[in-house]
Amino acid sequence: MHRCRCAARHRRATGRAKVNGAANQAAGEAKKQVGKLTGDTSREIGGAAQQIKGKVQEKMGDAKESAREADKQAQREEGKR
Repeated sequence: MHRCRCAARHRRATGRAKVNGAANQAAGEAKKQVGKLTGDTSREIGGAAQQIKGKVQEKMGDAKESAREADKQAQREEGKR
């Protein structure tokens, strides 16, 4: 990750990815349940797909956060030398 003055923006983007991921997972679960209750296989599959999308978004947020932390640690280590 690059060093810049926009670190807060990067943190917000990570947080946004996690929030959007959680929202997509919840909406997907709701759609899936409605599909099951109504016998609408298409809606059920669409809900499952939205859940997967949400999980991917959350994992991307986690990966961004991990990369940022690794970069900070590397910079600290570099400063000690």
